[in-house]
Amino acid sequence: MPLIKEEVRAACQTEEELEVVITDLLKEYVLDPQVTVQIKEYLSEPVAVLGAVRVPSRFQLHRRVRLLDLLTYANGPTDNAGLTIQVVHTEPAAACGQPSSEPEPDSPGSLANQIDYYKLEDTLRNDEKANPYLRPGDIVSIAPADQVYVIGNVIRPTAIALTESVTVSRAIALAGGTALDTQRTKIHIARQIPGSHDKEDIIVDLEAINRRKAPDVLLVANDIVEAPAAGGKRFWRSLMGGVIPTIASLPIAVIP
Repeated sequence: MPLIKEEVRAACQTEEELEVVITDLLKEYVLDPQVTVQIKEYLSEPVAVLGAVRVPSRFQLHRRVRLLDLLTYANGPTDNAGLTIQVVHTEPAAACGQPSSEPEPDSPGSLANQIDYYKLEDTLRNDEKANPYLRPGDIVSIAPADQVYVIGNVIRPTAIALTESVTVSRAIALAGGTALDTQRTKIHIARQIPGSHDKEDIIVDLEAINRRKAPDVLLVANDIVEAPAAGGKRFWRSLMGGVIPTIASLPIAVIP
């Protein structure tokens, strides 16, 4: 930029944040700089909204869009919509200035960075904490009822509606059981902390549960049960292939 000798990093900043940075740099040369930053063109992977919404669709974004805006473009939730909005991120968010990389299987953030949950009622009343900006490629879904998800090294990765009490061992059984080479002593449950968007990673020993040496953990809404494979991580592939419904057949629209 004219007058500014150093490079200005725009990546990972909003328009407003970048305005502040440029304004501060110009103050050395301009008495009262007035800076406005606008996006000339916004290109990204389409985001999808599906499940219990009136018009399931994919949207090509030409600007940043919040979750509530996207639900409005999908004509809102249906009358039988559940209580929770699920947002799946197709790529983990990379820290600014660092390359994106998939977390290690046992790292605390391995599940938390890929899926988020929000209360539908909070989003509809425009609660800022429940109305985030969406990332390129996000998949937004509202289920008709609360669900838990079984993924990883199981026979049939699946979503289970919580119409009755479900324990971790029963959930894995409903997914067809574990496949070969499963780390059955390290079954992970990703559970959202009440009143927060943070998640805790609960590790249970399925072998001990089956021998009645450990309690069979009762699952709660939006739990993600992952059966890890020995020597490898299959969370993301099984989530996309077995839990998230196909989106290729959805119509695509442009949000200018």
